[in-house]
Amino acid sequence: MQIFGDAESPHILALTLVKNHESWGRGRSIIHHLLMLISYYDDDSHKHTPPITIGLMVSDKSEYTEIIRQLSHIYLSDTKPPGSPVDCVVKNWILSKLNIQKIFVVYQPKEDQFAHNDRWIRHLISVQKQRRRNIAKLRNQLIAYSFRNLGKSPAYELVEQVERVFGGKVLYDVLNSPLPSHFLWTDADILHIPGWDDIEYMLKKKDADIVTIRCTRNDFGPDYDMNSWVGPRTKPTESQLEQMRLGNDTYTPYPTTSTKFLLHGITPDSSLTNKSPQQIREIRRKNWMKLDSVGGTFLLVKSQVFIDGAIFPPYNVVGTEWELTEGWDGIETEGLCYVAKTLGYQCWGLPDLTSEHDNS
Repeated sequence: MQIFGDAESPHILALTLVKNHESWGRGRSIIHHLLMLISYYDDDSHKHTPPITIGLMVSDKSEYTEIIRQLSHIYLSDTKPPGSPVDCVVKNWILSKLNIQKIFVVYQPKEDQFAHNDRWIRHLISVQKQRRRNIAKLRNQLIAYSFRNLGKSPAYELVEQVERVFGGKVLYDVLNSPLPSHFLWTDADILHIPGWDDIEYMLKKKDADIVTIRCTRNDFGPDYDMNSWVGPRTKPTESQLEQMRLGNDTYTPYPTTSTKFLLHGITPDSSLTNKSPQQIREIRRKNWMKLDSVGGTFLLVKSQVFIDGAIFPPYNVVGTEWELTEGWDGIETEGLCYVAKTLGYQCWGLPDLTSEHDNS
């Protein structure tokens, strides 16, 4: 399978799952998501991004329609529709900075793919396995859709019904290869990512197969994403395993005192004393930490990892045996590293680089 782009000249496929309008976070929309992708709030990011294809999978029909409306104003229209949050300055900034090759929006109408409607419920421990099982399925579906459709024309594909709804205006036809060099997964409610200078540094590191960064919260609380770690986790006892074999799946894995998270790898301030801003930036972007597990709020993956068979396991892949429906650990992004490692790939984290997550 031919890959379009490489470490020196990357082409990125930026994928995001969207349940409904609340998925973007308080007061946000697809437009804010585009601005986030170009590091709009990073004063150092003046150049435009590498070539990017954007893929969204949306569960709610109303939000699906709204996304199409807003994207159409940017790429298919010279006028501002009523109620649009896009003014001319924002539109011109997106067009000049975000080097989009293609956009596709997939409508996934199966509401049961997402566990629970209330946004706050998603963090409860009691719903995590089913929630993450659903998310893993959707991630894999979106990857499969990307494999199947990225080689098709037109290169700009806002929706499958684009010809009927918007007259079929095609802006470009430049994407002729099936698959970009890297996948970039971001949550819909990520507010900020590192500047593209830092991201390109990640892209060019030879063995950077799967890379994540710390994810902080916009209320200055503790790190949002704690799924990036290295070291041992708890395992079920023999009696707990026996209960699992009998179908009583009540075991939940936890970190041990030896488990290290990305925040444990932050460069100490003492190492940055008397350093220039450029020196500090170089120190931080060169601080890499091997991981056994990654989170998915910001996740950069070489396409070859998925081509070779890695997936986001929709079940606990660690501890599987014939007598069990599934194992006891390693679901979704955590399981990705476990599978990728068997294929010869390594997960990495950058403790000093951060994304910012909405806390609504």
